Amino acid sequence: MNWYDLSQKNFGLILTGKRPSQAYKPKNFHPPFDKPVAYMENNPDWDKSDIYLKFSPTSEWDVAQDSIRSLNGSAESIDWGKGLEAARILWETGEKMERTGHKMKSGEKPDVLHLVSDLRSLSLEEDTGVRNAADIDLEDVQMSQKSGWDIWDNTFGGMPINGPLVIYGPMGTGKTFCTLKLVKEFLGYYKEKEAMAFTLEMPDKRYLKRGVTMYPDLQPFVDERRLWISGKAKGIEDIVAETSTRNISLLVIDSIDYLAAARGEVTPSLMDYLWKQIVQLGRLLEIPIIVTAQPNRVAKLSSNHKFLTRYDIAWSGSAEDAAEQLVALQHVKDSMSIAREDSIFPVVKDAFYMISYKQRFGWPVQQGPGAVILDRHKIRNGGVVLWESSAHGITKNGEVIPQLYKEGSYKAEGSNSSSRAKR
Repeated sequence: MNWYDLSQKNFGLILTGKRPSQAYKPKNFHPPFDKPVAYMENNPDWDKSDIYLKFSPTSEWDVAQDSIRSLNGSAESIDWGKGLEAARILWETGEKMERTGHKMKSGEKPDVLHLVSDLRSLSLEEDTGVRNAADIDLEDVQMSQKSGWDIWDNTFGGMPINGPLVIYGPMGTGKTFCTLKLVKEFLGYYKEKEAMAFTLEMPDKRYLKRGVTMYPDLQPFVDERRLWISGKAKGIEDIVAETSTRNISLLVIDSIDYLAAARGEVTPSLMDYLWKQIVQLGRLLEIPIIVTAQPNRVAKLSSNHKFLTRYDIAWSGSAEDAAEQLVALQHVKDSMSIAREDSIFPVVKDAFYMISYKQRFGWPVQQGPGAVILDRHKIRNGGVVLWESSAHGITKNGEVIPQLYKEGSYKAEGSNSSSRAKR
């Protein structure tokens, strides 16, 4: 039964006193039934004669009452109002798709994200109505999930269930390799899940070659066909269209700066639009989205003598608002000189820092915000391997437990050496 037919029958049930008008929302009725129901909502003491006097065509009200006479006992035994909202959504989505199809035939690009959201809602038969809080089951609600990377999980406490995990840092800090490390560990931990990466900085072949060269244990997941890669996305619309049709559990966008540059002049409004689209995509697909970004110009110049802050990311307002988790990467070189008053973490020469400044899901393992300090690199087969070196921490029973060094811990420890940081 379509939206009009259901609206007609439910309106007839109201006029004949078999259903109260208060049980309905006016917007769920097809015209012309919506306006009389809105009147009933605003005038609880309405009478049937009011409807005939104030609204036309009156023949519609007669037909509506006639339509329920054939229902017999089912008029009261069946909840005819239950499918009314679903019928409205089907009708409106169909109307929207007809308009979208017309625009596409005329050469206009559609709003892919909203179109996919509507179709996904229909395909999953999601309940779009408001629910009473008492009916919501909180038993299985998760605020975060394991990333599969032990150091990350034992310090930060995991990664977001959905939405942007923003990783930023100057050139040369290994942002791309950090995302590949996360992908590798995620696929190793979740044996049946798939990931997709969009590389906006280099061709897909080069991106994958760098990944399997740095992390040979990424290759099995490639062989299992659980990793998808694209180097040809021209904008966020391409990413939305591609990811919305695949059953992936982790998405990487490397990097948002190149994604913005593909649109032409980079402006605050463009960056705000891109971040909001990424947030909507994470909510739609219900997956975490790793997004790499650059620091702003001032932070790039100052990163040789002070730690990055939460405000140093380019277009920091939009990025920080969007982020479910915000992680800065920084390499403290041997030549790096950080003044004591500018140092918010222990200074370990020639070390790599992962600094989490924001986690919307809280701090389930160690209290932050704070930094994880890693040795410079690991050597394998004569080559350097990033993000797989040992983490600094507290030694217990001969084992170093990775530590999340909170902001201000430099002054507390008063140290400028790795030995104190590892204590």
